[in-house]
Amino acid sequence: MTFLRICVTALLASLAAATREPAEPEGPPTQLLETSDLVNTRWELLVVPREEGWLPSDDFLAEVTLLADGSVVWGGAVGGPGTGGRWTLNGETLEIIRTTPLGLVSGRDYYMSNALAEVTSGLQLALRGVIRSYNAIYPVAVVADFVAVRAPPFMRPMRRL
Repeated sequence: MTFLRICVTALLASLAAATREPAEPEGPPTQLLETSDLVNTRWELLVVPREEGWLPSDDFLAEVTLLADGSVVWGGAVGGPGTGGRWTLNGETLEIIRTTPLGLVSGRDYYMSNALAEVTSGLQLALRGVIRSYNAIYPVAVVADFVAVRAPPFMRPMRRL
């Protein structure tokens, strides 16, 4: 009886230990972003239009820089004179708004993403999200998906003394 009790106790202890061990994470590691991870950073975006959206059907590249004052600078296929916007991090949601000089006529785009970033094999942060858009002709709709990868920081060359 004592031998059986010892065996059962050992078995239960090993099962309990096995359930407490963390499981192997599936997919890439993740990091919940904070404002300090986003301020003054440049992100390269791959935009994939949805079939039901009104964007051109080909994937395209874009760029956005998130500035400390909450404003943004757009580049690539979505940049241009007068293009602006702002960004906010509310809890676990990152929202980047793209505006154009014509306002409602040319519409507004909302880049929405969960602030849980994947850490790539190159140790860069990557976000996945959707683009909601509207303009004078089309109602609000999800028009594209995007993947954004944080670009390496700009480094000023050191001057030799």
